[in-house]
Amino acid sequence: MPYGPVTFLKMPPSVWAVLFRFLWALGFKTNGESIHAFRKRAQSAAMFLISLASEHDSVLLVGHGLINSYIARELLSAGWYGPGKTRIRHWGFTEYTHET
Repeated sequence: MPYGPVTFLKMPPSVWAVLFRFLWALGFKTNGESIHAFRKRAQSAAMFLISLASEHDSVLLVGHGLINSYIARELLSAGWYGPGKTRIRHWGFTEYTHET
């Protein structure tokens, strides 16, 4: 997630996270990757998981937060089955399957 050189404002980290995520969605990318590059990375990761799953029958991905959500969207759009939302609790997991 991008961030900027704002030192004169004091806010809790959760507020900064929401603010910078909002700005990121609008195209702000200072000190981070663009949202377009992030989406492409998630798409590439999903395609890589699909190829591994076709070769090995099952795959485990250990990821974090927003990238998991975007990878899940890509898997669902590629015909995989699973929940529309990933679990966000600590140590949560989400399972996706594909009928062959």
